[in-house]
Amino acid sequence: MVKEYSIMIRSQAVGMLQADSSQKFVSLKLGVNIRTVQRWWRLFKNDLALEIKGERGRKSSISKVAKIVISKSIGKKRQSVRGLSKKLKLKGHSVSQSTVYRYLTKEKGVNLTNTGGSR
Repeated sequence: MVKEYSIMIRSQAVGMLQADSSQKFVSLKLGVNIRTVQRWWRLFKNDLALEIKGERGRKSSISKVAKIVISKSIGKKRQSVRGLSKKLKLKGHSVSQSTVYRYLTKEKGVNLTNTGGSR
């Protein structure tokens, strides 16, 4: 889990470090992991922003076209995750079977265990 700290806490930590407090002291005083304090200090020293960044994590590896193709396949008979993956690869969209499965189950809420869908 990623914990977000306000810009006020980040600035306070950097201010304490500028006043020659140790990173360990700042970590304990503010209740922030020492690695986080170290990262904030490194950002400050390199003139990089302390602001909270937008979206984190890995971006979706599935294109909009692939999502449309997969979505249109819902409800069709004799459609497998493996078949969808092969179909997409033939059209130039490199999408693995596990990505197709994950998209159908998590994004679209399709229950593949009861529908006989194969992986």
